[in-house]
Amino acid sequence: MTEPGRFLLLAGEDGAAWLAATGRPEVNIDVLAVGSDLVCDGDCHALCGIIGAGAILVRPDDHVAMRSVDGTDVDALLHSAVRASCGQAAGNDLQAHGKRSSRAG
Repeated sequence: MTEPGRFLLLAGEDGAAWLAATGRPEVNIDVLAVGSDLVCDGDCHALCGIIGAGAILVRPDDHVAMRSVDGTDVDALLHSAVRASCGQAAGNDLQAHGKRSSRAG
């Protein structure tokens, strides 16, 4: 689904804010959106816990780094989750961990 060494963001059907947040050049994230990139049934939604504006961030080692049930404060939440996953304290630069975001597809 994504290139090795990259984060994966699974965004809900109303996750436009998450898609916009991954467009920052210092974050190395592939994105799949329910509805346009993935077709999910009720079981998928229940398993992932992402409906509507929610999202899951999966680390490059396939562990879940973050789960959000809504689209509140997505920029800060996404940036914080990536920073924590990379072992960086708040305010440190993320450019060593990625050059740009892209939509998988």
